[in-house]
Amino acid sequence: MRNRCSVFVLAMTLAIAACGGKGKDDGAKGGGEAGLASCNSPKFSECKQYNQANRALGDDMLKKLCVNFEGTYATVGCATADRVGACKKDEGTNVFYKGHLMPPADLEAMCASTGGVWQKP
Repeated sequence: MRNRCSVFVLAMTLAIAACGGKGKDDGAKGGGEAGLASCNSPKFSECKQYNQANRALGDDMLKKLCVNFEGTYATVGCATADRVGACKKDEGTNVFYKGHLMPPADLEAMCASTGGVWQKP
């Protein structure tokens, strides 16, 4: 199951990197704080938070990826309750919650090994 979570994180990271960048500001369309959007996946106890740069080309691809990972797409940031930490990268932030299959120390190590900055709750 640990590999499945890692695959989820990797797939979302690659997808966001592919569609991120500067462009028109579609991020403001959905509302939310500073054009944030998110893909909440309770099954994985994880949420991917997107910023305006991630959303610059529109939300359609992000919505499709979210549905493929059994998540719910919304034009708001990830919830703050029950967070165990988050991994911030240029392409977005992975937020991890209580109940995640990996312990916070392993999530922090995975974050560092992939170039992210760990944020404690």
